[in-house]
Amino acid sequence: MSAVSIAGICKLILKIMKRIVLFLTITTVLFSCSTGKYAADYKQIKKSIDTLVVLSPMIVIDASDYNGKRIIDSELENNVRKFLTDKSYSLLTGKYVIESDFSNNEYKDENIIEFANLLRNIKQSKNPIQNLVLPNSIYQNHNTGKYFLFIYLKGHYTIGVSPYETLGNNSSINLTPAGTANEEVGVLLLNNKNELIYFNSIFSVNDPRLQELTERDFIKVIKSIYYK
Repeated sequence: MSAVSIAGICKLILKIMKRIVLFLTITTVLFSCSTGKYAADYKQIKKSIDTLVVLSPMIVIDASDYNGKRIIDSELENNVRKFLTDKSYSLLTGKYVIESDFSNNEYKDENIIEFANLLRNIKQSKNPIQNLVLPNSIYQNHNTGKYFLFIYLKGHYTIGVSPYETLGNNSSINLTPAGTANEEVGVLLLNNKNELIYFNSIFSVNDPRLQELTERDFIKVIKSIYYK
């Protein structure tokens, strides 16, 4: 095979790879969505909040191989939980007096199922939201007069598929195939009766192993709470 033919093939491969990157970029934009839900008096309540109690985030991340076998990545879950907790402190300190309550820091399977049912009801509700309550089995509220921030993240990735591939010139580009990874990060603001007064979430095809992308979406969903 001549040098000219090899060069032509290389150019064709590079062109195809660039189109894949463009496709994945567009796909990410199309499938990334934010949904905000709030109580009728949310803005007034937010202005009056002095102390905000951060609860232990609910983090559920699983991984699967190409044969469909799934495992829970507990190590990644712990890392993401610490990262989101620390990030919420750094973002909200100065806006609120920040406290924490990690009395329930190991959520059981039934807690996760209950929360999934609550999420379904939240997303099906129209603004202004009402009568949506975080179950006491997930968090038993004893702090009368305070407001609570509940963070959650659920994610999935494929074992053996790196979240990054290198495409020349030391340029790292997310080439994870669509469908092999996804992530949803969200926040719930609750009153002292565990009633929901604000909710926001973003679902994307981000890989949960990519902390910088998790951070980007988390900042988006918490922005309304940040700006009093």
